Amino acid sequence: MLEQPLSKRLREIRETHAPTAPEPEPVQELPRRRPLGELLIDKGLLSESDLGIALAHQRTDGRPLGQILIGMGVITEQELARTLAEQHGFDFSMSLRRRLSPVARPEQAEKDELFEDLPAPERYVVRESGLDEPLHVADSFLDAADAAFELIDERDPVALEIVRSRDGEFEHLWSYKRDDASASDGPAPGTAA
Repeated sequence: MLEQPLSKRLREIRETHAPTAPEPEPVQELPRRRPLGELLIDKGLLSESDLGIALAHQRTDGRPLGQILIGMGVITEQELARTLAEQHGFDFSMSLRRRLSPVARPEQAEKDELFEDLPAPERYVVRESGLDEPLHVADSFLDAADAAFELIDERDPVALEIVRSRDGEFEHLWSYKRDDASASDGPAPGTAA
């Protein structure tokens, strides 16, 4: 071994004693998100021809597809918001509204006793403006807003509000007035009717 050139011997030593590179960890692929247009078609809110028109507009002006569809009058802002929430993985199947029923659940009383020493969590209350009676109580603002939009669609109330209830105090977060909404449905200022 002494007769070998020094560089060859050093290379052999490096190769035999060199640490092996760790195997790279496989990259976990994120689940593929379904396209907005496909979701709207599956929900029956959009036709394929309207989607084609909206996509053509999107290629020319670059605006988000949802804005284009609302501008075309094909979907409402509420339908877009609900579909985007679904597209991004929010699950409404176990929303508070669906979990609550008029029939009292016996196991709930046991749970309430277990957690009676903990501070009350914040709640989001949907109510008619000026009235204390809640129309809906939710664990999240998103669920409360969803309920409020459904109430607007179904009952067309004069006014609604969402307030956050925390430790017996109420904080006003959002309001709706039918007159304000009707005024915004008209033509934009400076345009012909």
